[in-house]
Amino acid sequence: MQPFSFTVRKPKDVESTLSALQTAIQKAGGSISGDSNRGRIKSSGVEGIYEVGEDSIKITVEKKPFIVSKELIEKTIKSEFEKAAF
Repeated sequence: MQPFSFTVRKPKDVESTLSALQTAIQKAGGSISGDSNRGRIKSSGVEGIYEVGEDSIKITVEKKPFIVSKELIEKTIKSEFEKAAF
């Protein structure tokens, strides 16, 4: 699989958002590690990294289940960030 990237809006409080996201991901059996600048996300066969920029957070998906579309992964991750941040 070729890695793919997308961005999500950067929340006002990145640390609180990542903390809320960590709780949700752990409940789903996954993990998130890193800090308020960059880190790794693993959940349900999806693995990737996040990098916090000036106005957005770049998500790069490095591994995914074959049967799950890129679009579904992007939609789900964006939704989870929105729930955690806003």
